[in-house]
Amino acid sequence: MIQNCELVCFQNHDKPVCSVIVEKWVKKDERLLCKECLKNFDQKINIKGLNKIKEMIEIKLSENNEKKQYFLSLKLQEIEQLTNDLNQLKQKLIITFDFILGDLKNCMDDLAKEQQINNTYRLIDELEKLLNQGSYENEFMQFIDQIIFQNNNGIKKVLSKISQLTDIYKEANNIIKNSFKKIINIPQTEIQLNLINKDIKQNKNCYAIAFNQNGQIMASGCGKDIKLWNFNNGKLKEIQTLSSHKSDVSCLIFSKLSDNFVSGSFDSTIKIWKQFKGQEWKSLQSKEDNNPIFCLILQKNEKVLISGSEQYSINVWDIDFELNRLNLSYSLIKHTQSVCSLSLNESETFLVSCGNDQQIIVWMREQNNQWGFKQIVTQSIKEIGTKICFIKENQFIWICGNQNGKDCICFFELQNEQFQEQFNQQINLISNNQESDQNLFPIIFNKKKKIIFLRHKFIIYILSQQFHNKYKIASKLKFDNYLIQGSMTNDAEFIVVWEKSNSSYLIYQINQKQ
Repeated sequence: MIQNCELVCFQNHDKPVCSVIVEKWVKKDERLLCKECLKNFDQKINIKGLNKIKEMIEIKLSENNEKKQYFLSLKLQEIEQLTNDLNQLKQKLIITFDFILGDLKNCMDDLAKEQQINNTYRLIDELEKLLNQGSYENEFMQFIDQIIFQNNNGIKKVLSKISQLTDIYKEANNIIKNSFKKIINIPQTEIQLNLINKDIKQNKNCYAIAFNQNGQIMASGCGKDIKLWNFNNGKLKEIQTLSSHKSDVSCLIFSKLSDNFVSGSFDSTIKIWKQFKGQEWKSLQSKEDNNPIFCLILQKNEKVLISGSEQYSINVWDIDFELNRLNLSYSLIKHTQSVCSLSLNESETFLVSCGNDQQIIVWMREQNNQWGFKQIVTQSIKEIGTKICFIKENQFIWICGNQNGKDCICFFELQNEQFQEQFNQQINLISNNQESDQNLFPIIFNKKKKIIFLRHKFIIYILSQQFHNKYKIASKLKFDNYLIQGSMTNDAEFIVVWEKSNSSYLIYQINQKQ
């Protein structure tokens, strides 16, 4: 909770503060404004209402406190686990020492018994020994051998227990070392990709793969056709082949509310596919875009479809899956070359696009619910943009794609009403000057598990969010060429990849651990 204190505007008007200047260059003690200050104030300066600022601060403080509590809880658990492990080792040591002391006591008791036995004798027996020369010496040597044998057995038992002490010491050493590493380090998320199937062949090129909401149906491009598959725990079973496009299928996107889906193609058409009678799909609606389709996204209400194509415009369509309707509503014209990728933020207040004109453009939802131009984003790297994706409400990533380019992922975040590049978050990818990066492999972000699935040139990457909120490469799959296509199930449990070199589908299970 923000503390209540006397807020005074920087011009000391003695009136309630109502607004705050949020420009970075303004001094700390000159940010607060009252209504009197606003009368003669430059409206070009970025100003926010005091209540809005308080709300933003409280959200950030709450998020930060939540992360602190989680971090502290994690460290407490690690120290508690170390304490429990050491207590168990302590008990092992006590038990082992008790056994050693017990064995030594048995040795002492045996020797004490021998002392008592040797204090008594029978006269007749001893007289016989006395008359036989050497009998006492032989008996003494036998006695020594007997005692040495007894002691040897006792000491063997003790040495066996001492070797257990050595094992306990090694165990303790490993536990302490590993625990200390955890305690003093920031936790890292690790991801392993386990190949579980590579037997399904497909010779025709695949440029699009998509899963339905529950991950049980997969659609994939097969040249001009679309194949529908049942997907069950990493196993694919073909159920239908759809033939309608006149050129290769380039985009596929499922409804989140049903098992209907939309396809785009290099033949410049967009088609609605509706599910009939269980596992059977038909296309009853098709629209020409006049240019090969490169990307498709659906708004949450599934009443609006947005497409990007080889032409420079972004087309916004009215769509109705139930009525099989698809009508062009309007176009967004700002790019000067092909539009390669589109993404919406979670609240659908921002739409971001990139393409071959080396521009990143942000569009904003206006009061009439239509999209309008907001910003051309300033970039440090001027390259073709092949893929773009929001990973937070006010943050997106962009992948550059030139053949001799930077080969990296750039992060952009909304600050002072403008999206700005975050240089400290940039992730370098494996350098490759053999090919340009290709589009048609949309980035998939899983919000729940905080992982990002993407392709750049010949490599598929999975990025995971670390504890400090930055992302790092957690796993990667390297191929021989750029003709690879893939998708990830919505629960981020599996990925399916089609690759040209073997003309087959590869199915991987994702294992994520901290």
